[in-house]
Amino acid sequence: MDTSQTRSDNALTTPSYERQAAQHRLSRGHFTGHLGTQHQHSGGQLWLGVCPRGHAGAYGENMDLNILNAAENPIPTHAYAAFLAVILGGIQLSRPKGTSSHKYLGYTWVLLMLWVSISSFWIQTIKIIGPFSPIHFLSIFTIWSVFEAIRSARNGNIIRHKRMMKLLYILALIVTGLFTLLPGRTMNAVLFGV
Repeated sequence: MDTSQTRSDNALTTPSYERQAAQHRLSRGHFTGHLGTQHQHSGGQLWLGVCPRGHAGAYGENMDLNILNAAENPIPTHAYAAFLAVILGGIQLSRPKGTSSHKYLGYTWVLLMLWVSISSFWIQTIKIIGPFSPIHFLSIFTIWSVFEAIRSARNGNIIRHKRMMKLLYILALIVTGLFTLLPGRTMNAVLFGV
């Protein structure tokens, strides 16, 4: 039997997540272990795995944004603004500085960050100090830092401006974004369907 014919027949009958697993050299066991568990929610399926090369991947049809869209306000706009800020911030940090596009993209990023910070005060899923949690202290720090970073740039202190903006990107978006993936949080349900 022709081996190329067998491969193409297998490609037609093998589910897509198994084909993707084979491409990343993942064994079938990756789909039955802790991170490899198949999760299903509202018709969407998500498989997680890490290949030997260290690439993390989600294998499946889709994540369920209906969970996010149905969440209590302001969670949906807060999450979408944060996601946009992650993308725009990454672009901003990788592009040349001092240009007019840097300035306008920067102001857009600042508006997104202000919305993410201010809207967080109405998200009170973790209550430690009254209706607030330590994340709200980071929101206050973020609001202050945004204005300080702008003031630094306007006063010509570009080194301080750069340092503050990078710190904001890492602390206020990346680190806090990881905390939203904890079990019981909305983004955990959106991405992992549990």
